[in-house]
Amino acid sequence: MQACATPPPPHTHTPHEARAADSGLFQLDPHIHCTFHTTHPSTHATQLELLISGLPDVDIADMRANTEYTGYGAGSPVVRWFWEAVSELGGEDKALLLQFVTGTSKVPLDGFKALQ
Repeated sequence: MQACATPPPPHTHTPHEARAADSGLFQLDPHIHCTFHTTHPSTHATQLELLISGLPDVDIADMRANTEYTGYGAGSPVVRWFWEAVSELGGEDKALLLQFVTGTSKVPLDGFKALQ
């Protein structure tokens, strides 16, 4: 990961609030700041959510038990390989998978059965 020596200069097209948040991220941790600014803008909300609330505890067994399949069965080879790969993910990657499949990096309070 690339480290920033100094915060980037303010952009004239950036609102005051965004510049303040940018400066705050740099003061919090220059590495977070650099990661935030070197990724695609669509990932910024996810990164910020994870930064603020931390990594969720993703219960893969609960996720698997409440997954519905279309065109595949729970025992098909592709599905089994998928769950094998998911079980080997680290905490951050599980949070990113959760964000991808549910739209949020937070586990529902009632578990995955609460999702529709």
